[in-house]
Amino acid sequence: MQSPESKQECWKNELENLPAEQICTRYTEVLELFKQFEIPVIYPDVTVKELIAAFPNHVFRDRGTTRQELYEKVKTCMADTGDTKDETPEKIETITIVGGHDKNGQAEQKEVCLHRGEVVCVVGKTGSGKTRFLEDIEYIADGDTVTGRRIWMNGRPVGEKQREAWENHFCAYLSQTMNYVMELTCAEFLQIHISCHTPEKEKERVEAQIDRILACANSIAGEPFTRESYITQLSGGQSRALMIADIAYISDAPVVLIDEPENAGIDCEEVIRLLAGKEKIVLISTHDPLIALSCEKRIVIRNGGIAKLQQRSACEKEWKVYLEEVNQKMKMIRGKIRNGENIMEQPQGIL
Repeated sequence: MQSPESKQECWKNELENLPAEQICTRYTEVLELFKQFEIPVIYPDVTVKELIAAFPNHVFRDRGTTRQELYEKVKTCMADTGDTKDETPEKIETITIVGGHDKNGQAEQKEVCLHRGEVVCVVGKTGSGKTRFLEDIEYIADGDTVTGRRIWMNGRPVGEKQREAWENHFCAYLSQTMNYVMELTCAEFLQIHISCHTPEKEKERVEAQIDRILACANSIAGEPFTRESYITQLSGGQSRALMIADIAYISDAPVVLIDEPENAGIDCEEVIRLLAGKEKIVLISTHDPLIALSCEKRIVIRNGGIAKLQQRSACEKEWKVYLEEVNQKMKMIRGKIRNGENIMEQPQGIL
């Protein structure tokens, strides 16, 4: 089996060097694309780029596209055809967000590449477009959303067949609100999910795995729950803690999207440590400075577009240490208030 890099190099070389007629013979999807846009392959000895350049502007304008957009679609068709010869989708090492435009139509930062094992925060004002950004990734956008963004896998475009192959297990998305509808205990819920991913010969280990997941969830949640707790009776924080533990130990989704976890009353730093250790690509939309400074990178969203990709500075690492100590004080005070205790200490500075 060819490596992803070999496949990518192969179709790129073909696209840049082979005559358009030969490309259309080898990749029937490309021929169908030219037919769809009513562009005949009348110069068989030129490359695809030269063929597209040979037609006047009005040909593309009349068909609602541009030369570049058509060329990108050809690349997508070739990548899709080459990559779906295998029966199973390849392992995702990177995803690349190829920029579209903001709410005013201004082009955003062209490319942001994220690697397996990275935890990246998405920050911006309320209404800036953070949730839309996560949704584009979940959808595996291909220029077909309001932002015009494209999501590439392993450094190349994703075609329709690949999107279909990844449709149900590319992303695990934890939104701001969660509601369970099944009347199941936590143990029953986890047993069903584990059985979908566990080979028959390993099913005797299910009970031990349930215990491990529940222990993990309780280390994240503010209030503990048990195997016998019904999932419909869990609080918002408990629900999200259960799903985060589920994602870490059961889900095979290579990408995890979490929308504003600070609103759920869970231990976000522990979540970051947990998911980073599972070698997933994790994006966390947040307003919490401690969560943001816990990540090496953060994507800044402004007016619906990617404004910048920011690296954590040395000074910010010091602020993170400071905020962690502040957060510990806050946890202590919060715990006393919840337990009905009086706070007897004088507020003589946090540190």
